[in-house]
Order: sequence, then C-alpha cells, then structure tokens
Amino acid sequence: MGPASDGDTPRLAELRASAKALGVHRVVHLGYADSGHGAILHPEPPDRTRFGRAETEDASERLAVILREEKVALLLSYDANGGYGHRDHVRVREVGKRAARLAGVPRVLEATLPREPIAKVVSALRLMGVLCRYDSRAMRAAYTPCAAITHRINVRKFARQKQAAPAAHRSQIDEPGRAAPVMRILTRPPVPVFSLLMPQYPAPRLVFSSGGARAGRIRCRTHPTSTTDGVGGSSVVAASM
Repeated sequence: MGPASDGDTPRLAELRASAKALGVHRVVHLGYADSGHGAILHPEPPDRTRFGRAETEDASERLAVILREEKVALLLSYDANGGYGHRDHVRVREVGKRAARLAGVPRVLEATLPREPIAKVVSALRLMGVLCRYDSRAMRAAYTPCAAITHRINVRKFARQKQAAPAAHRSQIDEPGRAAPVMRILTRPPVPVFSLLMPQYPAPRLVFSSGGARAGRIRCRTHPTSTTDGVGGSSVVAASM
C-alpha cells in the first residue's frame, strides 16, 4: 500500500472510498505493511513492518487507543481462520481480541461465512474456470462450520452499499490478482441483480461467530462507524486489513 506517510496511495484512497460507501466516519491506518497471502512471507519494506511480523502487544495497544477514543461497545473482527486463511486476517483476529481486553470492550463478534456452502461454491467456480488459483481443499477448512455460527444479520436492504464497498477497490478488480474474477462477478451486475444473487453467494446476511456464545439476534442499523486498516465509531469498530 505504499509508505505509511503517504496518505494518497491508491489502496488507501480505495479504502476511504469503500468506507464512505458504508457510512464509516473515520478510517485509521496503523502503519503496517501487507504481508501477502501464500507460502512466502516477503522481507520487510524499507519503511514499515509487515503485519504478519508485528508484535501482537504493540499492535494491540495501538488499536486499544482507538477503541477507547471511540468508546466502543462492539468490535467486529475475523474468525479464527482469518476467513479464507490470509495471514494478516488471522493476525487481525489475534490483535483485535487482545485489544478488546485492553480497552474493556464488552463484546467481540467475528465476521465469517458458512464453510459448507462456500466450499461448494468454490468447487463449482473452479470447474467453470473462474477460481483456478484457489485450492478447493483449503477452502473446505476455511471460514466457520455452520454449526458454530451464533448470529445472523439480514442486510439485504443494504445491497447497494454492500456492492459499492468492494467496487471501490478498483485495483483488486482491474489487476490480474486471483480474487479479481470474484470481485468482477460481485461488483458489475446492476444492484437489483446483485440483490437477487446474494442468496446464492453466502447469503443476504452478515454471519458472525462469537466463540461459543449463545445464538442471538443483533439489530442492524445505519449509523457512523469507524474502521482501521492494518488491523482495525461511535459504537462499532470494524478491524480489517
């Protein structure tokens, strides 16, 4: 994403545009470099530490400062697998969990997807030649088993914002990355068509795992939130890379 001191790098600009589409009122970049996804963890760039090598306590303290400033009541993070297994997503979960303890955040939910239907979707897309670079066996161990999911939030009425947020990340759509085909499938249809597709692409709901807590419901409202890049508002902070 470029030097941390450069506030106008393309990826940071995309992040801000994506956050704006979601109604996020504050974006904070903690200054870590992307660690990349794959077997190789590349050397550090000259000006920053890759998040995969960051000291957990140091990163947690940085995030905890923001959580205290925002008087956070709920922290959204990744599941234990970091979704599809990205090392930075796994570290977000570790750092978020520790930061929540440091800041006294009463509730942490881990955004995830139901593993079983995701594995089927990935297998089908591989057969269609769309996701050839994804390992279907690895996807069968990704995300969270359906039986372990504790909360579901219906977000169908937010389909326009849900589509606009990833669409803001133009570099991930236009460049030949392995996620680009999926990004194009999700971002190019008209909103009404995308809304109809949502039940096919794990569902018109945000799905959370709360580490064994009892199942429950969370009402979904539109209000300002904060997001941090390089782990992680008013009442909710989303921690993400």
